[in-house]
Amino acid sequence: MESMTSNLKMVKINKARLLAKLRENREEHVRLFNEAIEGYYDAFTTALKQKLEQVARREEVSHTIDLDRPRNYADSYSRAISMLEWEEDEVVTLSVRDFNSYVLDDWAWAREFKHLHKNYSLPRS
Repeated sequence: MESMTSNLKMVKINKARLLAKLRENREEHVRLFNEAIEGYYDAFTTALKQKLEQVARREEVSHTIDLDRPRNYADSYSRAISMLEWEEDEVVTLSVRDFNSYVLDDWAWAREFKHLHKNYSLPRS
C-alpha cells in the first residue's frame, strides 16, 4: 500500500462527500479560532495591565506587546466550498495538495494556526 500512495498524484472524490467534509472542517476551524481569539484578548489584557502597573510605579515600560493575533482562515474553506457548489460534475479530482487541505485539514497555514490555538487556549493563571 505504501508504494501505491507514494505514486498517487490525483484522487477522485464524490463532490457531496467532499462538501460535507469541508463544511465540517470549517465549523471546527471557526470553533478553534473563537477559542484562540478569546485567549489572545485575555493575554493582551493581562499584558496591558502589567504595563499600566509599571507606569504607575514610574518604571521604564516597553511600548509594545509582543503577541501574535490568531487569524481566521474560514474564507479558505468558504472559497473551496463555493467552487465545489459551482462544479457541475458529481465527482471531482483533487491533487495531493488539495486533498491534504480539503480532506485532511492540513493547509499551508495550519501549523502556525494550531500553535497559536494551543498557546492561547491554555488555562491562564
